[in-house]
Amino acid sequence: MQLLEIEVQVKAEVAALSEALLLAASRIAKGVGEGGQRRGDTVLREPRACTVPVAEQVLAGQDQLERRICEGARSGRGARGVLGTGGSRPTEERKDGDGDAPPGDHHERFPDLERLRLLDRETLARYPERGSGEDVAASHFGVAPEELLLTNGTDEAIHLICETYLEPGDEALIVIPTFAMFEIYAAATGAQVISIPTGPEFEFPTESVLARINHRTRLIAVANPNNPTGTFAPVHNLMQIAQAAPDAAVLVDEAYFEFCGETMAPKWSEIPNLFVSRTFSKAYGMAGLRIGVLMGNGVQMQMVRRASSPYNLNSIALTCLPDALADQAYVRDYVSQAREGRRELESELAAWGVRFWPSHANFVLMYLGNKCKPFIREMRTRGILVRDRSSDHGCQDCVRITVGTSEHNQRLLLALREVFAELGIQQRVAR
Repeated sequence: MQLLEIEVQVKAEVAALSEALLLAASRIAKGVGEGGQRRGDTVLREPRACTVPVAEQVLAGQDQLERRICEGARSGRGARGVLGTGGSRPTEERKDGDGDAPPGDHHERFPDLERLRLLDRETLARYPERGSGEDVAASHFGVAPEELLLTNGTDEAIHLICETYLEPGDEALIVIPTFAMFEIYAAATGAQVISIPTGPEFEFPTESVLARINHRTRLIAVANPNNPTGTFAPVHNLMQIAQAAPDAAVLVDEAYFEFCGETMAPKWSEIPNLFVSRTFSKAYGMAGLRIGVLMGNGVQMQMVRRASSPYNLNSIALTCLPDALADQAYVRDYVSQAREGRRELESELAAWGVRFWPSHANFVLMYLGNKCKPFIREMRTRGILVRDRSSDHGCQDCVRITVGTSEHNQRLLLALREVFAELGIQQRVAR
């Protein structure tokens, strides 16, 4: 009976706290402070004093709930923008996953799995703590721990930026074609997504982006190198855009950084509204573990961190991370093979007279016209999966082919030659 009374008391306290949190969060989300003032237009600068007490109410309530409810996730939603205390909406499973790490490429060369074999029940029974993993990652990337957040893949990094800085009525700029999750997560916040087409050869439209920035712009998201085109936006152009939009979060997704070698990190020391995301799904071959990294200015990262679940990475992923970061010889070897495979594939396509776009990633986009679907079908019969990108803007009848290890690349080229010949594509340059 005594236990029942305690349970009832705790439930009542939690309900009261939840109601207070929702009320405070609602006031912030509407942009209203203690004195009834609306929140200012500046998103990435110091918050107005009238909103700070409300934010403190939310955070204090969250802390109390976390202490009372067996280490559960945060409760309630807060404001976006600099106060960024809102929780994350549930998301659907991604159905168009980008298989950029071909099956078989990594499993034989994966870092030593002995540490996984040593995992015990006690470790798996505890909630995962990402702090030590973030310290290791920060050291590897050469940034301060407060400038880095481990995320559940790059998808969560994009989601957190959208949840922190976008509200209904805001505008988010994306350059298309690009990674689909930019639009999905931005639109989910109620913001208007402005799609800016690339140039005729998929070149980055710097001037068009600059011309579209206005006082409602709160997010500019760029994949660099871009997916699915493999094209690269010069760093100085992205710097120009970030400087032109100081009130917007500028997210540069560098999922394919290892295959090109150029980065925006750590330029947030000069431009505080800049964020850079990375993933361990491509060069590291750990897509199934869902590990990503979001980096940026320490003050802004504090706001983003408030929207993140404290247990977003599982214990198995966190256990693998230090070994993966330590085994840079593996990463360099794989990247070297992928780059050579990319060069060989582009040379092969040129010899067959097939139109393609020079890539900075671990894949190549090519145009096949009415041969597109037969090519995909015939490659599948040979055990090689390629991606039909016809649904992407400007990519009608285009196919994306991923490269990997030397063995994989040679099998790919052999199958490609056979299929091209069967489809009647004439080789223009003798090999």
